[in-house]
Amino acid sequence: MLKKPEKIASDEFLSHKWDEVTAGRNFKEADVPFLQILCMWYQIADKAMDDMSTDDGIMVAYSNQVDDIKELPQISTLKKATDAIRQLNKQLQISDEPAQVVQMNRLTELQSKYKNGLKVVGGNE
Repeated sequence: MLKKPEKIASDEFLSHKWDEVTAGRNFKEADVPFLQILCMWYQIADKAMDDMSTDDGIMVAYSNQVDDIKELPQISTLKKATDAIRQLNKQLQISDEPAQVVQMNRLTELQSKYKNGLKVVGGNE
């Protein structure tokens, strides 16, 4: 198990996200900087969503001084954050499920194929 960096451990949101992301997965020490960045992008996305939230729902636009309707800058920030999260998840080989669940799903899938009479073609027989 990786040691949680102090910068992550000292922030409640980042610490919780670190625990969530690393649970059931085996990362290397070299992954730590990317995991830190991933947690920070999650925090940025969360802040953008909070900033857009109102008592009446979600605010997506505002009117400037000359009454032009403009998209909230938080929408662009949220898009950037989700793109970065997606890219880092891919780089770190993270899916939406913990690694153990993914492995069990793959095993179940293979067992199902075997029961249906499928066999490996082109392997060493």
